[in-house]
Amino acid sequence: MGSHKPKRSAKSQNGATRARRQMTTPANAARPASASASTRNAANGKGVGSAGSAGSAAGTIGTSANSDARTNASAATTAGKLAAVASSPDTNDTNGASSANGKVSAQRVNTANEAALTATYSANRENQANGTRATGRTAVVSRPRAAVVSQPKQQSTAYEAANDEIETVIAAEEPRLPFFERLRRMSLENWLWIGLLVVAAILRFWELGAKPLHHDESMHAYFSLAFARDPSSYAYDPLLHGPFQFHAEGLMFAFIMGLEAIFHVSSPGNDPWINDATARIVPALFGLGIVALPYGLRSTIGRVGAWGAALLLAVSPAFVYFSRFLREDIYFNFFMFAMVVCGVQFARKRTIKWFALTVAATVFAYATFEGIYLTFAIFGAFLGALLIWEVSASVATLLPKSLTLRERKIFTRAGLLILFGGIGAILAYIALKIVDSLNVYILAHPQASDLYVIQLEDNTVRILLYFSIGVAVLVILALLWQITRDSAIDATQERVYQREMAAYEAYENDEDFALEEPEEPWELRADRIISAPGRWIRRLHDRLDPDEQSFLRLLLSGTWVRWFVGFVVAWVIFAAMYWEIPYSLVHAFSPTLPAPGDPSQANRTLSSGFNEGVGRGIWQGLYYWIQQQQVARGAQPVYYYFFIIPLYEQVGIALGLAGLVYALVRPTRFRLFLVWWFIASLAIYSWAGEKMPWLTIHILLPLMLLGGVFIGWAVGQLVALWRRAQENAETFGQRMQAAARGLRGWRPAGALAGLIIGFLLLIPTVHGMGELAFVNPAEGPLEPYVYVQTTPDVDLVMSKINYADQVLYHGRHQLTIDVGAGEEWPFYWYLRDYYLDPHPSTYVNWSVQTFNANTPMPDVLILLPGAEVQAFQAAYPKGYTMREYRLRAWFDESYKPQECNPAAAKCPPPKDPLFYGQGLGPYLTYGSNPPASCFNYKKNPPDQCGLNLGKAASRIWNWLWFRKPLGATTGSYDFVFIVRDGLPIQA
Repeated sequence: MGSHKPKRSAKSQNGATRARRQMTTPANAARPASASASTRNAANGKGVGSAGSAGSAAGTIGTSANSDARTNASAATTAGKLAAVASSPDTNDTNGASSANGKVSAQRVNTANEAALTATYSANRENQANGTRATGRTAVVSRPRAAVVSQPKQQSTAYEAANDEIETVIAAEEPRLPFFERLRRMSLENWLWIGLLVVAAILRFWELGAKPLHHDESMHAYFSLAFARDPSSYAYDPLLHGPFQFHAEGLMFAFIMGLEAIFHVSSPGNDPWINDATARIVPALFGLGIVALPYGLRSTIGRVGAWGAALLLAVSPAFVYFSRFLREDIYFNFFMFAMVVCGVQFARKRTIKWFALTVAATVFAYATFEGIYLTFAIFGAFLGALLIWEVSASVATLLPKSLTLRERKIFTRAGLLILFGGIGAILAYIALKIVDSLNVYILAHPQASDLYVIQLEDNTVRILLYFSIGVAVLVILALLWQITRDSAIDATQERVYQREMAAYEAYENDEDFALEEPEEPWELRADRIISAPGRWIRRLHDRLDPDEQSFLRLLLSGTWVRWFVGFVVAWVIFAAMYWEIPYSLVHAFSPTLPAPGDPSQANRTLSSGFNEGVGRGIWQGLYYWIQQQQVARGAQPVYYYFFIIPLYEQVGIALGLAGLVYALVRPTRFRLFLVWWFIASLAIYSWAGEKMPWLTIHILLPLMLLGGVFIGWAVGQLVALWRRAQENAETFGQRMQAAARGLRGWRPAGALAGLIIGFLLLIPTVHGMGELAFVNPAEGPLEPYVYVQTTPDVDLVMSKINYADQVLYHGRHQLTIDVGAGEEWPFYWYLRDYYLDPHPSTYVNWSVQTFNANTPMPDVLILLPGAEVQAFQAAYPKGYTMREYRLRAWFDESYKPQECNPAAAKCPPPKDPLFYGQGLGPYLTYGSNPPASCFNYKKNPPDQCGLNLGKAASRIWNWLWFRKPLGATTGSYDFVFIVRDGLPIQA
């Protein structure tokens, strides 16, 4: 209950009243008019008194203890000053309103008045919301009463502010410049970015269909096309990685098929614009996006550094090649990079937009690739260390005062970081042991493990639904409480205003009046209790040092609205990616869609699709990842990336390592993050069981950004050197001499040497990129980045099949084709028009087991060499011709340490396999045929079995410039192409 003070006579309290009036009324204000007069003036657009009253009220509000309220009050004060000047800086005349310079209309004055009143009212309401007690003396905003004549100094300041405001309004009203005029006014930096993106686009889109689809590419393209034609056909399978690529690729295919329908170029069984090139448009777009993302780091690594990093990404062989490769890695790399860029922008601007984008990038990365678990470990470890670093600044104050503040911080940070590292190492060791034990158990009990995971999925979805409902209820209650609280604040303000007006009129009429404290509503008392945790967090936030504890301040900033928006964004994206669409829903829009043969797909409902899809999305990726750790696909050695990356990324490695050194010498938080990101990625991907060439881009990304950091520093050093030379010399020759003298310093000399070395290394890098992406994109035996690639033989065979179909059936895809086991991919994709499109009957048989001479004779067969071919020859001894082709080819892997077999004397010597025996050293020196003595297990080999730097350098040089193979070129997986006699083609 509010307290009631005894009534006081106005005349007996003249001193207190005058003091109150002096506190709430400007010194030079004219005698107040009645409230009705003020209202009439405001209604007639005069604007008189609004500004002065708003400014006075805002000044009163400025006494609030709440920092947000102080900010709002300051804004109200500024708005009041602007309105006062816009109304009239020199007079109280109420017959009109003029701008500060005599050119602003009365309408603009009214707008300023309304803005001042709105800001004042909002500020006062913020005070009420934060627990400020509404009284008639200090916490209540009075209605506008009279115009205010500012002091000369204040008037000048307000006059300038008003002019700035007017100029802003006028600039906003200026017509938009024509397109070519905007182009003419663009800066050199913008043109450099445009030029770089054009070059990157050419490198990523030129001849996208030059090589056949890789085995993995064909699977992703095939299931994406099936998804585009029937969205209910897709269900998340971690074997094919996350659902994002199928949604994105399927959307692109649907768009292309829509264009085909518009231009009437398609027919049943024929989609001419769906091909290898268009299948790679989406990864090429995301690869181009990776080149553009450094633009968002210009404020962090500098304008030159951001452009330099984009240049390295644009010409990197790995990024160019895998941007032209239909796998999920380029998408994941983009989203991982976007997480960093959006996180940096959010830390700088603290806006909800960047927070939502950071959350969205994280969820999209999760829905793309299971490598997100490794990324979480890398990013989380750095953020944890950063949190420890900032907390230690507060903990340091607890140490004895006999130490200096710097010493206390050093001891505290060192101790806490060591403790954090030790705990992290212990947890990592425990986690790895758990993963290993789970892997062993899953492989030994697959059925029981599958059932347990299904139960886990169901329970998790149930908990998530209850949690989401709880969040929704809390948000609704919060909004209802907000409405109730605001209503109470409005009512309180109205009562206080009426009380003040009554007291003021009594005072003017020389009558006695009573000043009673109004009773505080229960809503405001309850709100103080409800908002107590928020106020405590805010006070804690304000006590933190903005420079040393910026990350802690970031975590403690914002409101529940930000976290709710992040939760909604994450939940919507996750559900949209993993929700399995029921066939009945798709059939309602496409009545001619054939019914699926899978009963689980045919009987799926919206609720079951949600339950199964979301549950699988949460657990199946982790479940699959745990199983694969011991499988170790590729079986690559731990030094795999140390071998293949230097063969291609010369300029990136040189400038990136230079940037790493610079980041350690001149550290900032972001530079140290890049160093940690690179080192941790290199270590963790080298440790992971599966090592593949396409994973190199996740290691190279932070290294390229470090290279950009060095480029920015080096260019800055040379620009500063030239500016000093310009200041000390007049002619160009004298400036060149002064610059040459300045190169004696190690900083400019090192900067120039680094840029020269980078430019020279750019030549082999670009040459290697061209060879990889455009000259030998499908030559696995020549290129380490080309991993088990489909050979051009597949394109040759498909051209023969399509020619025969065109001649015999006018392109209606009616050849009878048998494909044997083990040869299905990539032929599922290349025979899609025979298999996916509607026909009277299918013309492709994918389950060839035995051959019977009594069955219809197939036109074409694609069989695995060996038993299947022999069985077919026995069934059809005549009437067919055949030829063997390479289906897939790969790079020689003799660099791997082979398994030891002492009985056959096929073991490396008991030395380091990296440079001796059958390891990397003999491979670089001799290729796939090292001397026989290198395999002698019982006798230490002579020196020629180790690394010979001269021979290794010569072989690498010949590979780099002339593409002479480093090892054997015979590794391949083949197929036999069999053609019935009489077809217009030959095998």
